Amino acid sequence: METFTFLFTDIEGSTVLLRCLGEGLYGQVLADHHALIRSGLAAHGGREVDTQGDARKDSVERAGSVLVDNSLRHGQSRCGCAGK
Repeated sequence: METFTFLFTDIEGSTVLLRCLGEGLYGQVLADHHALIRSGLAAHGGREVDTQGDARKDSVERAGSVLVDNSLRHGQSRCGCAGK
């Protein structure tokens, strides 16, 4: 029997971020988000299970084998959209 750990990610405040950045720039932020997660999964034997907009469901074989870059959590404040 195989055991998997599921990883769920979401861009917090994505609706505000979309409104602040506009569709074009937000689309690039979203593409970068997906690329960063995919890169981490590839490096640790993980796989993409599902994506819906900015939400992701992925899996890895061992808990703790993937570390999510904490800088993703601060992207909204860095772009000047915080509190809007």
